[in-house]
Amino acid sequence: MKPAIENLQKALTENLPYCSGTLALDPRNFILFYGKENRARRVDLLHASVKQLNRLERKCDPAPFGRNDQSVLDSTYRKAGKLDVEHFAVGFDADRAGLVEAVRTALFPGSELSKAVRAELYKLNIYGQDGFFKPHTDTPRAEDMFGSLVVIFPTPHEGGELVLRHQGQEWTFNSSEVLSQPDIQAAASVAFVAFFSDVEHEVLPVRAGHRVTVTYNLYYDSSRAGYAPPPVPGLRMLQPTGANLPALSDAFAMLLKDRTMLPDGGILGFGLRHQYPLPTFWSGEPNPLEGLPALLKGTDAALFATCKAHGLNPRLRLIYEAEDSAASDTFVSPVERSVLIPILLDSPTSVDSADDDSDPIQEICEYGGVVMLPRILGQDPPEPLLGPPDRRGKRIQYIRDLSDRWMWAYKPALAQNIKTETVHMVTEITRFNTLRTTMVVYLGNEPAASLMYKYVFLTVAIGPAKAR
Repeated sequence: MKPAIENLQKALTENLPYCSGTLALDPRNFILFYGKENRARRVDLLHASVKQLNRLERKCDPAPFGRNDQSVLDSTYRKAGKLDVEHFAVGFDADRAGLVEAVRTALFPGSELSKAVRAELYKLNIYGQDGFFKPHTDTPRAEDMFGSLVVIFPTPHEGGELVLRHQGQEWTFNSSEVLSQPDIQAAASVAFVAFFSDVEHEVLPVRAGHRVTVTYNLYYDSSRAGYAPPPVPGLRMLQPTGANLPALSDAFAMLLKDRTMLPDGGILGFGLRHQYPLPTFWSGEPNPLEGLPALLKGTDAALFATCKAHGLNPRLRLIYEAEDSAASDTFVSPVERSVLIPILLDSPTSVDSADDDSDPIQEICEYGGVVMLPRILGQDPPEPLLGPPDRRGKRIQYIRDLSDRWMWAYKPALAQNIKTETVHMVTEITRFNTLRTTMVVYLGNEPAASLMYKYVFLTVAIGPAKAR
C-alpha cells in the first residue's frame, strides 16, 4: 500500500493509551485561591510573578507518592509540592469547560464511547526548579477509577516534560514548549494530558520556573450515561493524531498530492470513529443527518473539517446492508453463497410496499438508494471485501459488481436502472451509529413489519489528479 494511504489510515485509526492538547479559556479560569489558615491568598496563574509562585510553593506540603498501598515521602524519588482539595479553589473546572467530554472522546473511540465518565478534582501540584517525579503508575483510588487527567497552567517553566510509557512504547509531552507557542499564549490556554492508570509516567526535572498543575481522577460513572455536551470551543487536540486538525490535514494533503491515487478522481469512504446520540428508531421528519455535522467530535470532526479546508464537500450518509443469498448453483463465491449489498441513502427512508413479487433491494433503490460498490483504496487488483462482523462474528463478502448478485447476473435487464457508486474505502464501515426504520413486507396477503438497520458513513468526492 502507498505511504500516503497508510499515513492517513494510521492517523484516523490510531489508538493511544493517552491524549493531550490545549484548551483556550476565559481569564477567570486562571484565578487560584489557596491557604490553610482563615486568610486565603489569591494568584492569577495566567500572569503570576516569580514572587507569587515562590510563595505558593512555600505554602504547599511535600508531595508524597503511593508505594504498596501506602503514602510515602521520599525527596530522592519525588520533589514537588502539593495542596489537597480542601486547601485551594481554582476558577477552572474540567467538566464545565467540556474537557472531560473531550478526553472521553479521545480515550474511548468507537462503541466504547458509550462509557460515561466523571472527573474528581484530586490535587494541586507545583514543581519548582529541580522538581521531578521518577517513573511510576498511579494508584487507583477505587475499582471504577480508570485514569488521570493532568491540567498544566501557563506559568513560565523550562523542563518538566511528562514522559509516558506503555507496552514498550514511549511518548513525551513538553508542556513548556506547547504553552510557549505564540498562538497558544495569545489564546490564554492550559495544556492537558489524560492517560489510563496502567500507563507508567514520570516528570523530568524542571530546569527553571514553576510547573503548576491540577490533577483529576477519572472514573466510570453510569449515572452520567447519555450525557452528551456540545463540542468544546477553543480545544486543540495534539494526540491522537486523528483529532489533531493540522496533522490530519497534512496527511490528507499528502494523499491528494499523490497523482497515482485515483488519477481520474473518485469517491473516498470513511467509517465514523465515534458514537452519536441518534434516535434508535426513526419514523418521520426531521432527517437526523442534517444536524449531525455540528455534533461530530474527535477524529470525525477533524476529518470533516479537513475535507472542507481542502475545498471538498464531505457527506454524511446512511448505509443499508442487504444480505442476498444465492439461490442458484451458478453463483460461486470463495467465502460463502451470500453477498452484502450496501445501499447508500441520504435520508432514513422507510419502505412500505415490498410484496411477494417485488425485489426489496430494488424497492429501496427506487426510494433514492444507490448501490455502493466498495473497494479498498490503493488495492490493485481489488480483492473481495468483507463486511464488519455481526453479533455472531460472521463476515459476509460485499458485492463488487452488480453481476455478483445471482438475480442480476441471471437477468441483467433487472439491473439496468440500478444506480451505483464505486467507493474507495480508507477506513472500515462501523456499525455503532445505527438508525432503524421500517420496511413493510407482504407474506401472501398479510402485511408484516420488518426493521431496516442503517449505519452512518462519510463519503467525499475528489477530482482528477491534475485538478487537485
